[in-house]
Amino acid sequence: MPSNEPGRSVLSWAHAVLGAALVAYLIVHLAQCWSLLDEPRAFAVAAAERAESGGATRAAVFVLVLVGLHAVLALLGLRGRASSSAADARSARGLHAVQIVAGVLSAGFVGYHVWQVRAFEHGPHLGGFDRYGALLAALGQPAVFLAYIVGVTAVCFHVAFGGARFASGTPAGTRGQRLLFGSLGLLLWALWLQPLARLATGAALF
Repeated sequence: MPSNEPGRSVLSWAHAVLGAALVAYLIVHLAQCWSLLDEPRAFAVAAAERAESGGATRAAVFVLVLVGLHAVLALLGLRGRASSSAADARSARGLHAVQIVAGVLSAGFVGYHVWQVRAFEHGPHLGGFDRYGALLAALGQPAVFLAYIVGVTAVCFHVAFGGARFASGTPAGTRGQRLLFGSLGLLLWALWLQPLARLATGAALF
């Protein structure tokens, strides 16, 4: 496919690379949180060690920088799409709008989560176990739990649809690519619901 098509431009490749880096971190973080299902104490110990070593701070900065760069490239991409054909714009307008909303929600959720965890670390708590208890208490509140569900849903949709668009090289993604990446996004979403449910209710969903 020619490099001047919207799905394969240099800007699109850079955007995709940053997105892939964020997805890789998302999976690593999921693996870290998975220990909540069987060993909550081990999760708290590991979280405390990451905080004390500065690993949690470095991870937060890394993610926030990647999210910021990803958003900047998305804004630059909006200008490039102005030159696409009217037919492509009409066919992709609805899905593209949903993708933008999902991206905004995802970025907001990442910022909220980082702020929340850092607030626990610098609040009137004593060590990793108390920070874990504070996170438990927060996710036990319906509004906070709902915010996490909406945020994780937006992230997984943004990842899935963005992957389909890039892989197909079309503004809306082909039906097959949407099905493939949508299934992967749904799997990621279901896996993330497990530790969230464990934190909020004390038990995994399945």
